[in-house]
Amino acid sequence: DAAPGETVTYRLTVTLGEGTQRVIVTDTLPAGISFESAKVVGIGATITGSALAVDAAPTALLGGSFSFDFGTVTNAGDNDVDAGDRIEIEVVGRIANTATAGATLTNTATVETFAPGGGKPGLGSDTADASVDVVRPDLVIVKEAVPTAAGDAGNLVTYTLKLSHAPGSTGPRCRAAGGEATAACQTSSLGLGDHQVQVWHS
Repeated sequence: DAAPGETVTYRLTVTLGEGTQRVIVTDTLPAGISFESAKVVGIGATITGSALAVDAAPTALLGGSFSFDFGTVTNAGDNDVDAGDRIEIEVVGRIANTATAGATLTNTATVETFAPGGGKPGLGSDTADASVDVVRPDLVIVKEAVPTAAGDAGNLVTYTLKLSHAPGSTGPRCRAAGGEATAACQTSSLGLGDHQVQVWHS
């Protein structure tokens, strides 16, 4: 889950077959998530000839759609599928302030392999999705004083601030695994000179 304004990080992992091929990875962020950054974070040890190195940015970017063209690469044959066969890309997006609470935003990534060089038709392709649910906290705060009547000079006054979710709020609650609020979750106290402020939240 993510709230408007928060960032979401995606990790794209592409596993290449053995042999020589041109590789292009395309990612399309959904409406409701804006592009922040994207870069190559890993290229397997058995993959050579890549036009992009670790930390490389997208080779094409248009709105929320971008791609990485690795050019013609060779994945050496070792009859094994492991980390050496993988290309990894990290993508960061930001949930729009206008995103609707309860909406599910789906990011779609595609890898295509072509014959060496600029050749076509494609040797193969694959697509993967990842989704995030939008939450939007709607908070209510109430302040109470004890005692409520006017006190004498020097008396201690305790203020309690109650912070809770309004009906319909989709923000995360402060709850233990069993559904009950823990003592540490319920209250915390702040000493302010001769005043004590207690904060209660749920």
